[in-house]
Amino acid sequence: MWRTSDGLAQHAAVTLGGGWAFQKASQSWVTPRVVLPVGQLRRGMRTPGWRLERHTLSR
Repeated sequence: MWRTSDGLAQHAAVTLGGGWAFQKASQSWVTPRVVLPVGQLRRGMRTPGWRLERHTLSR
């Protein structure tokens, strides 16, 4: 999850394992969902003032 400096969530994605991630680029219903390499996702979401947080779901 990427957040602004004031803590507001700006984007979220899910890693699938094996270096792949699932994301939807905007909140619009018509925006396609994509699977792409994690590195590509991280580079593409670099925005000044945003920070990346990682969370893990426990079983």
